[in-house]
Amino acid sequence: MMTIECTSDVRTIKDTIKDDYNTVIFDGCPSFEDFEPDTENSLWFILKQDSYTSGLIKLESLNLTTWIPHIVIKQEYRGNGSEQWGLLVVKYMKERIKDINFLVMTPYESAKKYAERMGFKLIGVMPNSVKKDGELMNQYILSGDCS
Repeated sequence: MMTIECTSDVRTIKDTIKDDYNTVIFDGCPSFEDFEPDTENSLWFILKQDSYTSGLIKLESLNLTTWIPHIVIKQEYRGNGSEQWGLLVVKYMKERIKDINFLVMTPYESAKKYAERMGFKLIGVMPNSVKKDGELMNQYILSGDCS
């Protein structure tokens, strides 16, 4: 069974992301040792498959109406309906905020497809807008409220 748990516990957040941290950060981000999760301006959701921690979703508030998701799903839990976790987070947020929208930005085709399966619509591509391992990458920009 897929579930989510909202948390502000820094140790839980860091323990969940430690194995995947270097694969999801971009040039200029702090090292894992220097990484401090922002629990003041962001919401953090731990993803669970049965009793196993499967990843996390961070929602960063852009302006209290629009939220930017950052999703990390452990390799062994990707696919097989993993977008259900994202939909659980959307439901959680919609129950608490009447007017809500999400803005997704990712350079990864797989993350773009994940967002599209959740109902997000591609609104554009921002060229050369993020750098990973010294290489400039384009970012897909998607938007929606998943209704």
